[in-house]
Amino acid sequence: MKNNMSVWTTVLLLGSVWGFFEGTLGGFLHLSPLPIAGKIMASIGFAVMFWGLKNGLKAKHIFAISIIAASLKFSTSLFFMLPLFHIKIINPAQSIILQGLCFAGVSYFLSDKLNSFKGLATVSALSFTMAFALAATFSFFVTNYVMGPLEGSFSMMLFHLAIGSLFTFTAISLIHIAYEKIIYFHVAKLAPVTRTIVSFVLVMATFLVKSI
Repeated sequence: MKNNMSVWTTVLLLGSVWGFFEGTLGGFLHLSPLPIAGKIMASIGFAVMFWGLKNGLKAKHIFAISIIAASLKFSTSLFFMLPLFHIKIINPAQSIILQGLCFAGVSYFLSDKLNSFKGLATVSALSFTMAFALAATFSFFVTNYVMGPLEGSFSMMLFHLAIGSLFTFTAISLIHIAYEKIIYFHVAKLAPVTRTIVSFVLVMATFLVKSI
């Protein structure tokens, strides 16, 4: 029971970290004309999930992190005065969930590649490409929205995939290095109550930043 509490408070903490970035930075980026906004936020999400793996979480826990982050993303609608299922809300939220699904699957089947930079490059490329493909399919068939990279040529789409994979590789590599060098990245060693309090603070901070 104690071990379960430890695991799920880590999930809660990391989901809150991702949700904080999505609900604040992500909210502004997705409302901006910046063409790489989605790639920036995707790389942050993959980095947070990889952080979870470094702290001993399993695939099902990684997916749970994305569910928490997506839930916080929906709160964006309250502060940017957008309908709950506005395209600027629903598309990032479904992308977060699909990121979690893809990264959980890739990291499960390629768990032996998570400890080398060459392996992380493979995991990054597969995870980003799969998540992009699923998100684009969902957007087109469910919300009738064509994602930006698909509006150009095939070579432009490949360019976007390469940039997204590079961003993802860079982000999770930084986590890989930081976990080995900086003790504060070992969040699983924090007391469960501490993780819960920090999660609560992050959620409140997300709402506070949006209300300013």
